Amino acid sequence: MNWVDAFVVGLLMLYMGVGLVQGFVQRVLFSIVFLVSLAVSFVFYPEAAALLEPVVPDGWEKAAGFLLLFFAVDVLGGIVASRILLTVPRSVLEAPLNRVAGVLPSALNGLVLLSFLLTFVITMPASPKVKEDILASRYGSLLVDQSRAAEGRLADIFGEPINATLTFLTTIRPSSTDPADTIDLGFQTTAVSIDPEAEMEMLRLLNEERTSRGLPPLASDGGLQGVARGHSTDMFARGYFAHVNPDGLDPFDRMRLANVSFAIAGENLAYAPAVQVAHDGLMNSPGHRANILSSEFCRIGVGVIDGGIYGKMFSQEFSCQ
Repeated sequence: MNWVDAFVVGLLMLYMGVGLVQGFVQRVLFSIVFLVSLAVSFVFYPEAAALLEPVVPDGWEKAAGFLLLFFAVDVLGGIVASRILLTVPRSVLEAPLNRVAGVLPSALNGLVLLSFLLTFVITMPASPKVKEDILASRYGSLLVDQSRAAEGRLADIFGEPINATLTFLTTIRPSSTDPADTIDLGFQTTAVSIDPEAEMEMLRLLNEERTSRGLPPLASDGGLQGVARGHSTDMFARGYFAHVNPDGLDPFDRMRLANVSFAIAGENLAYAPAVQVAHDGLMNSPGHRANILSSEFCRIGVGVIDGGIYGKMFSQEFSCQ
């Protein structure tokens, strides 16, 4: 256990204590208000962002829209819940069973809040050490994993692409040459460095996925790695995330410019705080998973560029003659 685990346990115990004081009926009502506020915010924040665009700084529209909706619905819901509580007999609210039962919904409320909070921290520019501690913690990493799984379900239900939500991992369709798939990162930085340890770890994880399924491991290729590192660096420097760069060059163009010969090729991209997060995200995406497990590829170049507080940019370049 590390300090993140202590924080998770401490906050959870605090919520359980609140549940014991307030009781089951009150905690259920306010937990429903909290969850409805969160759901409404995730579904309707684009509309709120469009309304706020003229009055908030560039780049803050979505965050402002999300927060405004959340607090507005939470306040209104709290008023309604308080009115409902006034109709519940005092004897019911003060009953020992109601008090004890209040621990459960309050604990669940705390877990949802912790999942959202920890995911938000590793998504936003923050100290790499803090992000690493969250992902290395026993309980924190579990909550982040659950949040990632829930995001996938929300994206499927509401038809929102993963890239348009507030989650921590950004991926786009593998090797897509559609300019519409370009994502504006909202920042630019040249204060970056190559992360060879992360590159080796990603290659190891990728080849373990292949060999565990009876596929041969991919051989690391220096030329492809140069292409991967160059593209990851360029995305940080020019503040975009896409297979096609602002000059209109796609992965195959970049390989040809680097004198990398190939008969077949492909590219996976991920922007994440850590290797395991990026790898899991790619494996959970059918198109990226298909590239990783393709029997047509025989070589790979992995490029991981560390952007400090901005996280890591991952490029995987696949090819075969």
